[in-house]
Amino acid sequence: MYCPVCLNDTLFMHTKGTIFIKINRQTMSTSHFLYNLSKEEEEDILEHLSIKLDEFLSWYSKFQNKEKISKVEIVSSNFACDKHCRLPTEARFSIIGNLVNKRTFIKLLLNVAKKHGLSVDLNSLEI
Repeated sequence: MYCPVCLNDTLFMHTKGTIFIKINRQTMSTSHFLYNLSKEEEEDILEHLSIKLDEFLSWYSKFQNKEKISKVEIVSSNFACDKHCRLPTEARFSIIGNLVNKRTFIKLLLNVAKKHGLSVDLNSLEI
């Protein structure tokens, strides 16, 4: 991934950290989970993500004026640059495409959304 400071392809994800979930600009206090890449594989991360996504969409489905799901952020701030650039403290980067396959995530999102009676706007979906 590209570092937003030096613009080189030198950004990497720390071995341990936190992953946050935000959908349609909504977040809940428990919509995050810890990861440890030295002990977990992509399947383990997907399992944690599936559980948290299920909790989140269960909560979201109870909204009065819910919109179609059009923006999903699965991000972490636990990244660093090989060149030791000082990243902004508010910088968060997507794990989709890095840690979790995009196609696999979209299938997961569609299944969990369907389970909770929610629809996903695939034509304008931002990940």
